[in-house]
Amino acid sequence: MNTKQRGFTLVEMSVALLVGGLTFMAMPPLLEALGELNRAERPGGDLERVREALIGHLVSHDRLPCPATSAASGEAAAACGGEVASGFVPYRTLGLTEPPRNPQGFALRYAVAGLLTEPTEHFHPQLPAAAGWTAPGPWNPSTNESGITQPSGSAPPTYSPPTPGINGLDLCVALVEGARETPAEMLAVRALDRPDTRVRMAVVLVDPGADGVVDSDNRATPFASPGRRERDAPSVYDDRVEALGFTTLAALLDCPRLIARVNASARDAYAADDLARAQQWFEDFRRLGYEIRHDNLDHAETAQEHAIGSAVFDVVGNLIGTGDALATATGAAAKGGAIALSAYAMGMAAYSITTGAQDIEEKKEEKATALEQARNARDNLLEVIDDRNTRVNNTMTLERRGWYQ
Repeated sequence: MNTKQRGFTLVEMSVALLVGGLTFMAMPPLLEALGELNRAERPGGDLERVREALIGHLVSHDRLPCPATSAASGEAAAACGGEVASGFVPYRTLGLTEPPRNPQGFALRYAVAGLLTEPTEHFHPQLPAAAGWTAPGPWNPSTNESGITQPSGSAPPTYSPPTPGINGLDLCVALVEGARETPAEMLAVRALDRPDTRVRMAVVLVDPGADGVVDSDNRATPFASPGRRERDAPSVYDDRVEALGFTTLAALLDCPRLIARVNASARDAYAADDLARAQQWFEDFRRLGYEIRHDNLDHAETAQEHAIGSAVFDVVGNLIGTGDALATATGAAAKGGAIALSAYAMGMAAYSITTGAQDIEEKKEEKATALEQARNARDNLLEVIDDRNTRVNNTMTLERRGWYQ
């Protein structure tokens, strides 16, 4: 029985290997050509990619990187002082895998305002001052037997200013200040047809064009961007300039909302502080009211002691006088008058003592009421102080979070 053999012949195998080898050899230049075509169709591709990477770096590090000193290194310089720093895109620092280039393969240039590479602490929310509290004087020892103590809220607030630290909010304020200022040496752009008009920028990216040369208009700040259509621009000028202004960058980073949120929290803290200070004055008033009621009770008790002494003296005197009157009086009418006069005097003494006792009881009730009012005022003061401190701490927490609110 004959069996039919299946599979590739040697000739077929050779042809397949030849085609595969040719395809493999053609793939790299083909892929490179496709990449060039893609970049040519999207000339702003690398510019956009660098722009997004710069914003991401800004959010992550609260600063923009310094330019790289060469296109090959891709590492941001450690420091770049001055108003303007210019060089190459620090693609490694930005986390990019390859140096950004234009369709002709020339490296992009990068310039940044110096104040954004080394930001300082610009932002502190305005919080209530810890000073300026009027602590009431100590209790008079003679009025302190009730056990009411000096409230801890009478002392200055327990919070402290925010710990210094640079974050995104400081950069937001730097962006606002940068938009207002116009230093002599600043990162700026201008239109070719308006050379005298300069607009300050935060970041500038320059594509050197097909010749790879940064044209004369872009070799120093201000960088020039065509103010006319491409065909109307000078033939020597083929650069592309993209820039981010200070206000544009602040809007992209949502700076207005972040700053407004922290400032609104600070205003809440101020309102709570005003309430705490008003409550402290009220607590002082209640403390004074308690001391007045205590002194009133002391006066009433002293008056009662004087009334009792005076009554005893009067009664004894009347008894002596009545005895003398009875010894010398003639007739029942005279004797009755002497006895009635003595009884009236003793009745008045008893009335004075009784009235004094009632006044003492009233003063005791007033003192107890004043004590309760003072204690309530103290408790309320401690509550509003806790609320004030909580709101201050909330503001400090928002300030420390920076971007991440």
